[in-house]
Amino acid sequence: MAVGILADMLAGRELGHLVSISSAGLMADAGLPASPEAIAVCADRGIDIGGHRSRQLTEKIIKEADLLLVMQKTHLAMMSQNRQAVDKDLRLLGEFHPDSGGVLDILDPFGGGNEMYRLIFDHLGECMKGLVDYLLERLENGAVEKK
Repeated sequence: MAVGILADMLAGRELGHLVSISSAGLMADAGLPASPEAIAVCADRGIDIGGHRSRQLTEKIIKEADLLLVMQKTHLAMMSQNRQAVDKDLRLLGEFHPDSGGVLDILDPFGGGNEMYRLIFDHLGECMKGLVDYLLERLENGAVEKK
């Protein structure tokens, strides 16, 4: 859902042409589609994630990334043990939520039902607004190269 939300927010904006978005899980089974609940919640808001397939996080993905976002503090701790990841901009996505104080874990809604998926979608949307602001700031400060 996070990738779909961010891609939707960036569509048609200058920043959208400068940012490549991808998703990978620390403990993901590769090749699985998004859950039917995630697809439905996104579709209700005009976002199509039907083509999404899960993949396992690899060293190559880490190496190619400029910014690594994780959903939970436990994920942040795990990634902090990775030598390649500590040289990156490694952040908890929840720190971009306006009400989090930088400590909001984004729970995995899997198995939680439609209401849980809607709640997580809304949390992700708020985080992504802050993330877009952060990316725009990086662009203005020259941390992201204009093309």
